[in-house]
Amino acid sequence: MIKNSYAFRSMLYAAILGGMLFCCFGCTSSDTSNAENKRPNILLIFTDDQGYGDVAIHENPDIQTPSLDALARESVRLDNFRSQAVCSPSRATLMTGRHFLKTGVWGTNGGRQYMNLDEATIADILHDAGYHTAMLGKWHLGKVGPYKPQARGFKDTWRLLNNHDHVDPVLDHNDKTLQVKGWTVDYLTNRVIDLLEQNQNQPQFIYLAYPLIHEPYEAPDSLVQRYLMKGFSASLSTLYAMTEQLDHNVGRLMQSLDETGLKEKTMVLFIGDNGRIGNPVNMPHLT
Repeated sequence: MIKNSYAFRSMLYAAILGGMLFCCFGCTSSDTSNAENKRPNILLIFTDDQGYGDVAIHENPDIQTPSLDALARESVRLDNFRSQAVCSPSRATLMTGRHFLKTGVWGTNGGRQYMNLDEATIADILHDAGYHTAMLGKWHLGKVGPYKPQARGFKDTWRLLNNHDHVDPVLDHNDKTLQVKGWTVDYLTNRVIDLLEQNQNQPQFIYLAYPLIHEPYEAPDSLVQRYLMKGFSASLSTLYAMTEQLDHNVGRLMQSLDETGLKEKTMVLFIGDNGRIGNPVNMPHLT
């Protein structure tokens, strides 16, 4: 159901995406039967405050990101790409295909991050088109009642109650509070792998919004130590370690797609919401 008088733009946004997917995945066969089964899964990975230059393939010789590098090499890369300066506006544009100010979002707190209820999201449209829709991680477009992702087109949700808990997070899982032990990035990746394996009878749209690389800077000691040994500061060592932890989990996702035979049926999109920050709350300024 279309939600507002502006929804045509959201429909157009989804239609363009849908057309692109059809071309990418449908051009290898002239058989137009069973179109329902040929629609691809869409795995949209959205990172938080990740720097453009903080991956090896972007000519950074100091960091190891083999999974992201491999994904970039086999992908279509949009290198004239713009995002908003902060989290919520980027996410509002991503979900609606519209300029963030038209969605009612113009900041990250104080009510400025609540997306208007009459906005149609890409999840609304894909759900109505028969997709199983899931959202995991950082939502940041409203955290009460009808503003939650489960009211914006997502059937299954694992929303972080604290957007930046990297360890032992508390989540809203379909309106039930869920306490998790361990690294957030590992848990979210596990859930996506489960979804991909369990829902193979219908196309899936999975929006995976990792909290990495947002402050506070926290990462496994073994990864941090490797960069400290290279002579980097504690803040930069931890940022690089967080990026490497992200890279490892993207690799796990791609391996799962290979092992389940879903790689050829899944479009993977990797996007960041904005660039890195230099003043982590729990460490000295980034040097």
